[in-house]
Amino acid sequence: MQACEKVGAAPVTRKCLDSDKVRREFGDEEDEMKEVMKRIQEQNDQCTFFLTRNGYDGSVLACTLNEKKVTAPVTRPNIQQRIEILAKARTHRALFHASGGGHITHDDFFKSMQISVREKEMKMIEKEKAHWIAVQQYAEEAFTVLKKNKSVDDLIVKELGVLLLWYQIPKSKWGDTKKNWRSGMN
Repeated sequence: MQACEKVGAAPVTRKCLDSDKVRREFGDEEDEMKEVMKRIQEQNDQCTFFLTRNGYDGSVLACTLNEKKVTAPVTRPNIQQRIEILAKARTHRALFHASGGGHITHDDFFKSMQISVREKEMKMIEKEKAHWIAVQQYAEEAFTVLKKNKSVDDLIVKELGVLLLWYQIPKSKWGDTKKNWRSGMN
């Protein structure tokens, strides 16, 4: 247990990365170590140049610090474009490309998963809204029919259809003839 704590495995502190024995690459971090590595590289370049100019083989002492090549992500975090791209991504490659290799536990990933759920809910709500708008129109038409104060026998087929739609009786149950409609309304 002490060994895990010493290297930062339990609890997770990653202490081992602070060791001088850990290889570092130029561009690894945005801290003072990057500046130190940059100064070391510049000083090494100057010293080897000086040795070469004075007749010595300075290339023997030359070293190059490796710059870490970081691919730029396609999008920035926390913008709607990235969330939409993540929502459309179906393969691992597409997810990797959209997130720039970032963790899929990022907030943008969870927001992208919610997009499809919300789209389904919106479709259901819009469908229900259209239904109730139609019911309201049927009610207005039915009230105009009822204001005529006619008996069922005197109503024409179109007026009977309006009343049936107002009562939300589907057209499939209306039947074929005017006679069938009147018999159900007495």
